[in-house]
Amino acid sequence: MKRVSLVAIFILAVFTATASGTKIFSLDKVCKMDNVYFVKVSGNLAYAGIGSSLVVLDVSKPENPTKIGQVAIPASVKDMKIVGKYAYAACYNKGLQIIDISNSATPVIVGQYDTPGMTKGLAVSGKYAYVADGAEGLQIIDISDPNKPALIGICDTSGYAQKVAVSGKYAYVADYNAGLKIIDVSNPASPIQVGEFDTKGSSEDIAVSGNYAYVSDGGPGLLVFDVANPKIPAKIAGYNLGSYTRGIILLGKYVYVADFAVGLQIVDVTTPAVAKLVGQSDICKFATSVDVAGDYAYVIDERNNCLFILKIGPQSVPEPNIPPAEKQTPKEPNKPEPNKPEPNKPTDKPKK
Repeated sequence: MKRVSLVAIFILAVFTATASGTKIFSLDKVCKMDNVYFVKVSGNLAYAGIGSSLVVLDVSKPENPTKIGQVAIPASVKDMKIVGKYAYAACYNKGLQIIDISNSATPVIVGQYDTPGMTKGLAVSGKYAYVADGAEGLQIIDISDPNKPALIGICDTSGYAQKVAVSGKYAYVADYNAGLKIIDVSNPASPIQVGEFDTKGSSEDIAVSGNYAYVSDGGPGLLVFDVANPKIPAKIAGYNLGSYTRGIILLGKYVYVADFAVGLQIVDVTTPAVAKLVGQSDICKFATSVDVAGDYAYVIDERNNCLFILKIGPQSVPEPNIPPAEKQTPKEPNKPEPNKPEPNKPTDKPKK
């Protein structure tokens, strides 16, 4: 009960702040689709995980998505990147699936690589797909021939690789119970971990821009790291958003956060060390992932197994500041982790 009260006080402070009015965002539901567990949006098309299929939706009218095509997939989609005419899908226990989406009405799987772990996330850069493969760490796959993807390199992390972002010659991995890992991938055949930071929570997702990495860390919330020196990442801020952060997406100066039991939150990170909460909706209360296209947010509510489409609009209300979380210092090497609950812990295959 104490935690719930603190959350309520925090939310009340957001909407009753006495600071001068400023433009922040309203979030209004325009559509709800049942039985959707995943979504990725590109232009006027959305790729939705529905049952055992990846369904292509026309969302040019977000209030009324229209099905235009589908393809059967071998496992549930956990992440997806779209590059050119291909969709690269992280398909849990079936690894990487490459789908030709040049014809939206008839998408077709043209290539696949079944990784040894449980694939939860991926990034695509150049001719490589960087796959977060649970207990099997980071897998680097050559996709220069989409019909014949081939494993080229592996970096076995100490935790459960959930999501990955690539910037320059580094891959940044949200490694669940082992925090943030930074891997030099300048030689994809021989990736080397060069930096890490053991966070307090369970790192679920990550986004990188310039010298900053944004980590969704479960209970501790949204963490911000200065990664100008990848060998020594420095935590510069932590924002407890009220519950358990899951998926995030960074667009421009805003981080969109799917916060389980709170909903969708929009955080202004113009100044990363002093972020501001500038939008919130609990319509999609059990939010686990989010994508944004144009003026719309597409939010998956895991508990209710549905997709919410929210219109993002400006409104003039007081400007809130997010109270920073307790400062954290890096733990000593090899220091044992205290026992702590790990919600939604992946059921990965055991390491060999």
